[in-house]
Formats: sequence, structure tokens, C-alpha cells
Amino acid sequence: MSLSKSRLTEFNDGWLCDQRFQPWLQKVEKDKHVFFCSLCRSTLSLSNMGKRAVTSHLNGQKHKSRSRVNSECDLRIFLKKSNTDASTSSQESSRFSQSEESLQENKCAKDVNESENLSFLNTKEIVSQQSVTSRPLQSFLLKNENTKADILWCLLVVMNHWSVNSAGKAVQVFKAMFSDSSIAMNMRLQRTKISYTIVYGLAPYFHKELLQEISQCDFFVISFDESLNKIAQKEQMDIVIRFWSKSKDTVSTHYFTSVFLGHTTAADLIRSFKEAVSELDLRKLMQLSMDGPNVNIKFLADLKADLNRDPSDHVIMEIGSCGLHTIHNAFKVGMNSCEWKIFHFLHAIYNFFKDRPARRSDYTMFSGSKKFPVKFCNVRWLQNFEVAQRALEIIPNLKKYVEGVKENKKEPVMSGSYAAMVGGIRDKLMPAKLAFFCFLVKEIEDFLECFQTDAPMAPFLHTELTNILMSLMKHFVKPETISSKSIASIDLSKSEALLHAKKVDVGYGTRDALRRIDSVKEIDILSFKQDCRTILQTTCKKIIIKSPLKFKLAKGITCCDPQMIVKSPQIAEQRLQMSLEVFVENNWLSGLEAQKIHSNFKEVFQSPEMLADLKNFRRKESRLDEFWTNFVVKHDTSKELVTFIKMVLVFSHGNASVERGFSVNKDCLVENMHERSLIAQRQVWDGVQASGGVVQDLNITKTMILSARNAHSKYQDAQTEQKKSNEDKEKEKDEKKRVADIKNDLEMQKKKKLEELTLVDEQIRGLVKKY
Repeated sequence: MSLSKSRLTEFNDGWLCDQRFQPWLQKVEKDKHVFFCSLCRSTLSLSNMGKRAVTSHLNGQKHKSRSRVNSECDLRIFLKKSNTDASTSSQESSRFSQSEESLQENKCAKDVNESENLSFLNTKEIVSQQSVTSRPLQSFLLKNENTKADILWCLLVVMNHWSVNSAGKAVQVFKAMFSDSSIAMNMRLQRTKISYTIVYGLAPYFHKELLQEISQCDFFVISFDESLNKIAQKEQMDIVIRFWSKSKDTVSTHYFTSVFLGHTTAADLIRSFKEAVSELDLRKLMQLSMDGPNVNIKFLADLKADLNRDPSDHVIMEIGSCGLHTIHNAFKVGMNSCEWKIFHFLHAIYNFFKDRPARRSDYTMFSGSKKFPVKFCNVRWLQNFEVAQRALEIIPNLKKYVEGVKENKKEPVMSGSYAAMVGGIRDKLMPAKLAFFCFLVKEIEDFLECFQTDAPMAPFLHTELTNILMSLMKHFVKPETISSKSIASIDLSKSEALLHAKKVDVGYGTRDALRRIDSVKEIDILSFKQDCRTILQTTCKKIIIKSPLKFKLAKGITCCDPQMIVKSPQIAEQRLQMSLEVFVENNWLSGLEAQKIHSNFKEVFQSPEMLADLKNFRRKESRLDEFWTNFVVKHDTSKELVTFIKMVLVFSHGNASVERGFSVNKDCLVENMHERSLIAQRQVWDGVQASGGVVQDLNITKTMILSARNAHSKYQDAQTEQKKSNEDKEKEKDEKKRVADIKNDLEMQKKKKLEELTLVDEQIRGLVKKY
């Protein structure tokens, strides 16, 4: 029984874009309910099957046989010579090639006739089929180019922190802009595809590449820190890994992954940390870099106990917590040691004018200035130099503003920021306090700028911290005390070691600010200098207690500082011994290896030629790992010494890499972003940065292309797994509800039975009383 016209399916032009159908599928213009196969030379009905009819024909034995025969014939295309080559060849070779081609054509025609009994196919038809069946190769090459274009666009989205929704819409504009480009016209990137290509295609590729490089290393260092993820409303712990890259022959620092936490106790940290780095061999973990709160110290102790169960296991070595955090926190504690309320004042003057057009207009009118306060940073105290400098500059303008609003009766009612601002302005010594704030920041600023880098700086850490302490102590400690003792061993609690308040050096800027203050009493100046001494004293104490200065290894690895070796070879050798002892104690070197390293290093101390090379090192001009790599190659040093130097250079000098990652996180975050998406974007961003940071210069490998193509299937698997997980949770929830309902029913029955028993007991007692 034939189908009615209303039930027949129609040909869809979109099928012509399908790579499987392109070589042979053709549309029949006169009848929209059929399709034509150019290989089988037949017209077939779509019936009510639609695309399934085309797919069914594709999988048929007759079509497959014809495709195989024509593929064999098409091999002649790759064997033919060009016209230019034919003209330059001899007549004899030309006749030979022609005869060979005719034999191949006859063989192909014979095969066709035998397999399908198609005697009507002539040479002209075979040639026409060659042009049709050569399209799969072109389609394959075009598919690669399309995938490369998709990858480049996805990488650009990540590197510029664009939203996937906007990036998907931009693809439609490409088709209008580049209508003559087949690549642009074939781009099918939309929001969802961009997202899963990044998460399930590119991110796994870069992460796998990183894991392969780490697997070749014998040691590595991990840094971690936490910050609030405002989208997920969780603590996000970023993990960064540092190792010696064999491919680049330098120290490499890479983002590894992130963990999202609710509670951040030591037990929570260690559980989440081990889960996050489960792909790594923690027996190779040489150091754990972190800042210094007590919970992190407890976490490190617990991790060491968990990893070092055998006496021969490698033990995690320590050079102290992050030096950058130490200096920041020491400055903060020092400034808060006196009742200056300087931070409160800087906060107040910014917040008072923030988002207040009327107040800003009045300020400009009364003061005649358009310079406003700068925002104070709660996290990076030492980055507030410009904030204090601006406040110092506009204090006269703030006074004019306060006087103006009083006269015009425009004073804000119930404003805490206004009250704090007025209180700061009335403090005559506020300009001097701000000047001292700037003076102290400048004393420490160079250290922070120097160590906010991924380059190996651990061998300089102890020296630079010692220089900071020396610089600060010179302002309030007696010179004879500094010269007679080691800088870190000075007891700053003893008053006899300190200068009198009158002699405390508060800097030229502070002295100038004091000179400009009208009608200030000597006793007020003396009290101010006592406060300055207290701030300096507290800051130095905090640095001594919390900084890496107290760690033996931090001091020992200064032996790899070329300037230290040149300046004092004897001290450098002593510190080499100090560091080798720590390495041997923690099972990273054997005694024999340490002895050989010591002997080889002594050659460096004693060789004039080697010392001359060490003198040429300039820290601001070249990286320490690049210098030592060239040095050991030039002087053909031992394998043990090279390994020791690499281990020293891999040590982390601070958490600058992790802290910078927080800024990248902030740029990546958008509303409702999933945790997995953020991790994927960070991994892709880090991978591109490691390759130079320029998307168009990135080498798009075959592995990357395959990974991008497989992203959709992985996305589907993840969706299926997520769906199953949700179903399991629903089942568990329903089961809990069912159990709870049964429990409630049983409790109700129990309650009812108890009431019946109580009633029976009362009846029994009544009978007993009656009789």
C-alpha cells in the first residue's frame, strides 16, 4: 500500500553539509521526496524515513562496494605527473606513463564491470567520478582548518576573559564579514560549544601536557593559598606547581588546579589538598610554599607526618612561610601598634566621597580642587603609598570643604566617615603621620618589587631580609648594638639597645612635615617620635619571628648566590655545608652525594676562571637559573652538583604566583560560573601563557585538534554522569523521606500503644483502690 503525499518526507538542504554525504548526495529539483546518489547512479525515495533513508543507503553493501572501487581508481590522481613535468620528460618515458595509465584505467573499468555489471560506465564518467570522490580528502583538510579556527577563537575567548555568550554571537558576524571564506561559513561555535570545547577539550589537553612534563622531574614544589570566590561563595584554594622544566632547561611555575572549600581547618585543607594533587607523586614534593597562619602550619605538620611513614622517605624541607606575606603583615602590625587611626582616616575620606555626586560637587566648589582621595587597599598595605601621598596632598582642601559645609549648613547628618575625616583633620600631627607612613613604605618597597616574580629568587631571600632589618634598625637601634651582634639575634625588647626617642630617625619627609605644623609643642613631637620608634620596633620584631631568617636552609642556600661566592668564598662554603646537612637529614641527598657536591663546589670557589664568570652575573639583567645553566655547561661540572643547584633554584621564595592568580580568577569570574569552568579557564590561560601568551603564535598540534573534537562526547558523558548523580541523589532523598515516614508512623503507633497502656494502668489502679 503506497503512502500518501502528505506522509512523505522532503529533502533537507542541510544534509549536503554533512561530511558523510557530501561526496555523492545530490538533490533532485523536480521531486523533493527523493534523492540522487552519484556513485550508484540511482534515484531513491525518502519515503517517510527522512535522513534515515540517506544513512541506510550509505551503509548498504552496493554503495560501499562502489565507494571502494572509485577510491582505488582515484589513486591515479596522486600518481599522475603535472603538465610541466610531462613536457620536460623524454618521449619514451611519456609513452611509458601513458601506457601505464591506460592499463590502470582498464583495470578500474574491469573491476567496476565485474563488481556491478555497469558496462555503461565509460572513461568520461570515471573521470567525472574522480572529481566527485576527491572531495573527501579536501573535506578532511578543511575539517582540520575548521577545528583550528574553533580552537583559536576559544583560546582568544579565554585569554581576553570574554563571556562565552558574547563570543558565540560574534561568530555569526564572521559569516557576514568573511562570506567568501569556507572556514568562516562552516564555523558552528555557539555558547555551549565554546564552553565544552574549553572545559572538555582544551583544558584537559594543557593539563595532560603539564602532567607529562612533571612526570619527568625528580622533585617539585607546590604553592597554595586561599581567597573568597564571590560567585561560588566558597573559599577557593589555588594550587601552583614549580619544577625544573627539561624542555626549557629553566625553572617553570604553572597553575595546577583549584579546590573549593567551606570550612578551612587543617583537616579540611589536607583532605582537599591530597584529592587535588592525586595525579602527582607526593614523594617528589620538596617544599610546600604558603603564608604563615597557624592553620597552615598545622596543615604542613600533619602532611609531613602522613607522607613520611618510613625513615627513608623524603621529608618536606622548609625555608619559612612566604616572605612577601611576612613583610606585609609586619608592616600592618607595626602601624597598628600605636593609636594613630591612620588607616581609619584613609578609609573614611575615600568612602565619604564615593558614589556621592553632591558631596563631590561641594568639595570642588569649596576647595577649588578636583583631586579626590584614592581607595585604600585592605589586603596589600604596602601598596597604599599613593593613597597616603594623595591624602597628605589634599588635607588643606579637606579643611576648606569642612569649613564650607559648616558655614552653609550642609554638614552630613549621622555620617561615620565624615566624623572620622573631621577627627583626622583636627589632628595637627596627621600630615607627619602620613609622611612617616610613606617613609616606612619606601624602606620596604624594593624588597616586594624584587620578589614578585616567578624567577628563582630563594638564594637571595635571606640576604634581602637581613638588609631590610639592617635598614630599619639603623633608624632606632644604637649603632654599637648593630655592629656587635648578628642582626637577627638582637633583643629589641631591651630599652638599652634602642636610641632615645629624640634621636630616632623618622626620615626627611617626616621632619619636613613636622616643621610645617604650626604651634606644635615639643612634648607632642617627642610623643610622636616615641610612637615612630614603637612602630619600627614592632615591625622588626614581627619580621624576625615570622620570616625565613630563622630557618637554617634559607641561610644555607645563599651559597648559590654568585655575589655571595665572589664576595666571601669562605662564608659561601660554610653555608654550602649548612644546606647540604639539611638535604642529607631530609633524605634528599646521600652522604656520598653531599661529599661529592662539596668537593665540586670548592673548585668553583678556588678557580679564578670560574670566579671571573660569577662576577659577570647581574641579578636585574638575567635570571639565576639561566646563568647557572650556562655556567655548569661551560665548566663541565658533575651531575650531582647540577642536580643540587637545580633543587636549590626550584625552591619557592614566596606566594607571588598564587597571589597573581587571584587577579586572573577575578577577571574570569562571571555570574553563575561553575567551579569546573573556572579551573578549565585557568588551565588554558596558563598553558597559553607558558607558550608565549600570543594565541596566533601557538602551535596547534594534532593532539590538540583531536582533544577539541572529542570534547563533545566527553561533554555528553559528563552530562549523563551528572544526570545519573542527580537521579541517585533524588533516590537517596526519596529513600530518606520514606524511612522518615515509616519512622513517624511507628512513633505514632508507639505513642498510641503507650496511651492505651497508660489507660489500662489507670483502670488497674482504680480497681485496686475500689477493692
